[in-house]
Amino acid sequence: MEQSAVYLAFHGVLVLIVSLVSGRWFSKAIITGGNDVAWRVVHSGGSMGGIMLIAFSSLVPIIVLPQWASTLFIWLMILGTWLFIIAMLIAAITGERGLKTGGSLINRGVYFSYLIGALFSLIGCGLLLVGLYRAL
Repeated sequence: MEQSAVYLAFHGVLVLIVSLVSGRWFSKAIITGGNDVAWRVVHSGGSMGGIMLIAFSSLVPIIVLPQWASTLFIWLMILGTWLFIIAMLIAAITGERGLKTGGSLINRGVYFSYLIGALFSLIGCGLLLVGLYRAL
């Protein structure tokens, strides 16, 4: 189970690095009048996602779930977070926000990355809640 916690923390740090590096483009967008809102989302939202994975890694040893459910929780959270990061980066680079299912192929890709990321994260949080409740 400790190795699973390391996976969460490792990916959390990678996500945090991506979001911190995106701060460079955030500052550039502010200076040039570019798409600073989208880059702010990558910078702040990505930081939150990375910190969330790191925080969840500390909970892995105390949750009470079958091995398959613990593994599912870990990978749903990792994949869901990366889908959010990828969608935010594409949105910031292209200007496609992904708020509707229609539009360009890029817009639809961003939309569905957000949608699947949200579903993975919600299911993962549900598993975490069950594991914590069972630990009571």
